[in-house]
Amino acid sequence: MSLQYRFEIDICTNKDAGAGLPSLVSALAHASSVTITDHPSSPAFGGAIPFNISTVNIPATNPCEITIQPHEWGTLTTDPWAVANKATYTRIIAADCFWMRSQHENLVRTMRWFLAPGGKVWVVAGFHTGRAIVTGFFETALENGFGIESIYERDLNGQSEDGGEVRREWMPEREGEGPENRKRWCVVAVLTAST
Repeated sequence: MSLQYRFEIDICTNKDAGAGLPSLVSALAHASSVTITDHPSSPAFGGAIPFNISTVNIPATNPCEITIQPHEWGTLTTDPWAVANKATYTRIIAADCFWMRSQHENLVRTMRWFLAPGGKVWVVAGFHTGRAIVTGFFETALENGFGIESIYERDLNGQSEDGGEVRREWMPEREGEGPENRKRWCVVAVLTAST
């Protein structure tokens, strides 16, 4: 499988996402370039990210360029790297980075800034901090010029009879959903910038 995209990966503050794993999977899938970003204060820059890059066996024949870049969501016009890379990335992966409601607008502005024309934002989020937080992110994205190309919920624990994944319709709110049931589901979505 060959992906001919430039990637902006892991615009996340979640400590698990800060390991750069979606970026490394993208590199192994032959993305043309991958940029791993996290908050400048993240300890992952001195530990998990370089360690994971050094231990993943990316074949020498793979032309993917991997860069690591500290970035604070919403800091755009005053950050030389952000200015130089505006509208550069054809794919942005945002994984489990929606738990700070106060940062939703900065995150959405940052995604819009870096997304190339025709690009897509791939979103994956668990409901461990609550469905309302994730719903709030999607509302902010829609209010700030994104459209939802596709969205569904995936059961993290279940399989269909044929071994495939179990999906259900995305619901901003599910009556009677308790914390244990909520934790077994995640939302998967593709966002596109409205023109």
